[in-house]
Amino acid sequence: MLLGLLADDPTLEPRDILVMCPDIETYAPLITAGFGLGDVVGRTGGAQMGSRTGGAQISFGGHPAHKLRVRLADRALVQTNPLLSVAAQLLTLASGRATASEVLNLAETPPVRARFGFADDDLDAVTAWVREANIRWGFDQDHRRPYGVEFLHNTWRFGLDRVLAGVAMSDDSHAWLDTTLPLDDVSSNRVELAGRFADFVARLRDTVHQLSGTRPLADWLAALTAGIDAIATADEDWPATQMQREFAEILAAGTTDTALRLPDIRALLDRHLTGRPTRANFRTGTLTVCTMVPMRSVPHRVVCLVGLDDGVFPRRYLRDGDDALAARCGGDVDSVAAARRGIQGCEPTGVGARDLAECLALQLAERDRLDPAMRRLLDNLPLLARADFAGLMRLCGVDAADLQDMISEIKALNPKPGLAYTTDPPETAIPDVLVVPLNGQRWRIELNSATLPRVLVDGAYFAELSSRKLERREREYLSERMQSANWLAKALEQRARTVLRVSKAIFARQIGFLTDGVQQLRPLVLRDIAEATGLHESTVSRATSDKYVATPWGTFPLKYFFTTAIAATSGEESHSAEAIRQQIKRMVERETADGVLSDDQIVAALEKSGVAIARRTVAKYREALGIASSVQRRRLRSLGR
Repeated sequence: MLLGLLADDPTLEPRDILVMCPDIETYAPLITAGFGLGDVVGRTGGAQMGSRTGGAQISFGGHPAHKLRVRLADRALVQTNPLLSVAAQLLTLASGRATASEVLNLAETPPVRARFGFADDDLDAVTAWVREANIRWGFDQDHRRPYGVEFLHNTWRFGLDRVLAGVAMSDDSHAWLDTTLPLDDVSSNRVELAGRFADFVARLRDTVHQLSGTRPLADWLAALTAGIDAIATADEDWPATQMQREFAEILAAGTTDTALRLPDIRALLDRHLTGRPTRANFRTGTLTVCTMVPMRSVPHRVVCLVGLDDGVFPRRYLRDGDDALAARCGGDVDSVAAARRGIQGCEPTGVGARDLAECLALQLAERDRLDPAMRRLLDNLPLLARADFAGLMRLCGVDAADLQDMISEIKALNPKPGLAYTTDPPETAIPDVLVVPLNGQRWRIELNSATLPRVLVDGAYFAELSSRKLERREREYLSERMQSANWLAKALEQRARTVLRVSKAIFARQIGFLTDGVQQLRPLVLRDIAEATGLHESTVSRATSDKYVATPWGTFPLKYFFTTAIAATSGEESHSAEAIRQQIKRMVERETADGVLSDDQIVAALEKSGVAIARRTVAKYREALGIASSVQRRRLRSLGR
């Protein structure tokens, strides 16, 4: 479209064109790849590449858009300033585990390469050493200790000791040096490179150590500046000057006496160093790409909007927690968000969170454990609930051991921190019926007198009132009230006798439960008790609703003893569905990591014990008991859960 406009209007110049997009950092790589390649493709619209095969010249035609020069405005400072980019990486690394990939990525940045003189071949050699030494994460034992892991193996110290020993003992690399096994195939002429890389890791370890704890903003910025100076340098003066100016602005705008933590510093710098509208890179004679800011398009003749996908941007309005609270409280979203953040700063840590992920994130941030991998894990809690560990390892960029450590950390958190301050007493079911064992196999079933409603009719007071001289209407009123009281007392007595009668009929058929437990439950329906007691089924249902019975095996609802029948395989007496559910539960509880039972295997085991049951019924009972599928259980048991 732009090329067509330029071709149709000879007076239109690239400087008259403005391209606006919602997020400049998202579109910057795409725009750079598609435009502004005039130096590569050439003004002729094609590129010539010589080939020595037969002396032929092979011509590759370039797209006409390659001729357009593009200037990107509003870039984030971490994208334009190499030292600020190192600062962002340092803060990320300090809040994480110092994995091998994080440290190597930092070593590959231009400022770090300039400080330590790392060439491409040097970095290739270092990467091979890290892989061969099996360095995974953590600088040393002290760095790993907060994660609950204290062994030295696979740390940077352990791996670098192997590399340095390999350089020093390359001719006898299989001999142990104290507790260190020298790394094989490390040439002695690489001793200088090994020393430089060890110096880099040591300085990085000291910087990460300084970027911890709680301190004022000025101390944080001083520690970050010292860390950048220790491991990075720029070829020009302006990156350091701009970094100092940005840090000074952050210090001037912040609260100097407030103690801050590492997550606070990361959030503060992220907000300050993000892309923001500037006047730079406009009207430079080239096509300009910038973010959407009102009135910026006024001096331009052509304005293009990129990225206005209805499904992506503008985003559909969905009320989150702050919006809902603002609508309910009558305030604005910013004040509600500020109030929420204030609540989140209270004890216990995690209160005021909008969802479970934020609750856990607040607790991890307090412990300085909210690294990028952990953030991605919290963003994908549904995968954790489904035990999709392969998907989590891929999304978080960690291996199985690291993922297990991260899950262990999450399990140590409190998903409902406010429950510690609840004043609601625990609900306890008070039994209406008591089953008391007697000598031998005899049982006494009685009502719990403490739960019976008590209605007392004061006949003496009624006789006193009746002996007085009363009018006919007054005497009729007293008589009606006396009859009502007597009727209520008799109704309560009848209700108690019905509950006791039904309870005795139930346990006359469930005597096996009283002696041997749930596995001896028999199939029982309301109709069976109605026929035994001569009551209607609806009466039996009302008599057992919300009633509890205390047995030697615990307190149960009376409704618990009504269970459907599961047929037997050999025509024997049917089995109780509840007994089958408990049998399935016990089978799963006895599983081992190598012996997880599928639904088909559970069906086969039940059939051997004389129960004829379908696989879908087993699946239904398993889900009702809250038992995961065999695939999920196998994953959980592989992690020792």
